[in-house]
Amino acid sequence: MIKVKHPLDECNINQENFINSLPEPKRRFKSLMFSHGNAAYRYHLKGFELSNKLDFEEWIEGLDDGAFKSDMKAKGFEKCKTVASFTRHVQERNNSGFDKFIENLMGTDDYKEYMSLVNC
Repeated sequence: MIKVKHPLDECNINQENFINSLPEPKRRFKSLMFSHGNAAYRYHLKGFELSNKLDFEEWIEGLDDGAFKSDMKAKGFEKCKTVASFTRHVQERNNSGFDKFIENLMGTDDYKEYMSLVNC
């Protein structure tokens, strides 16, 4: 039912068990939700894996001055490797946009169906 699987088997089992506990009319939507969420997780995981200090320094420089920038700078590269806006920055620097990545994993039809259901 869930097309895009989570990298962790335990999560896949829990997701499938949840889907199977639902009444039939709700299963498709929740399957699409899990597929989208799992694809997003994979997107950010890949950004984490590709990241390096140069990416971090460029990301910090591009942030607006303020508390968030100060906090991220103080934490440093190692502690910011999982920050979603940083992993997205890394992915985009590697020519991988979020929406296209998700669509490629889900497939165009499922992605469009999901987007129409969440009114995006």
